[in-house]
Amino acid sequence: MGYNLLKKSRVVVKKENDEEALSYFQNILNEAQPKTSEDITIHRIVKGMYNENKHRFLSFIKNTSFECLVLWTESRSIVNYLGLRGVVYTKWTGKETLYSVTPFQSTDKGENVTDSTSYEHPLVRRQRKQTETSETPVTVLKREETLVAPEETCDISVDEELLVPEMLSLTRMSSDGTPLKWGDIDSDE
Repeated sequence: MGYNLLKKSRVVVKKENDEEALSYFQNILNEAQPKTSEDITIHRIVKGMYNENKHRFLSFIKNTSFECLVLWTESRSIVNYLGLRGVVYTKWTGKETLYSVTPFQSTDKGENVTDSTSYEHPLVRRQRKQTETSETPVTVLKREETLVAPEETCDISVDEELLVPEMLSLTRMSSDGTPLKWGDIDSDE
């Protein structure tokens, strides 16, 4: 019953995160947590299945009568499953106080994420910024291979350009520690 009330709440339906809507959402979420010894036993089973393979568990309950079990998983999964990423922040605060629900506030330099479809994970954003500002020098190498064919056919030469970052320097070493040249490398090693 609690799951259906959450699905119909203003937080889920309209993505509103005012104090009244969050208070209602938090109360329903906390009321849905296990209280009886039977509920706690079932909760342990659900939590065990969830922790074994989170993605498979959430895929299994999706669009079934078991969807309510998402409320017995963890904060992040509840928020993502209900489509509330960038709207609310839920935190498990302990067995006595259960969940705390607050409006979502980005910790990344004041940028507030409101559209869940345009959300970019902070690690992805950091990597993208590093590649945009990175000035890694690149050397263009010319690789030439001559393929020798039988006399009745002609020789074929293949040219292609390879982009190799300056910092990459691979050298194959012989067993005595001396560097090998490209022609010295045997396929037997």
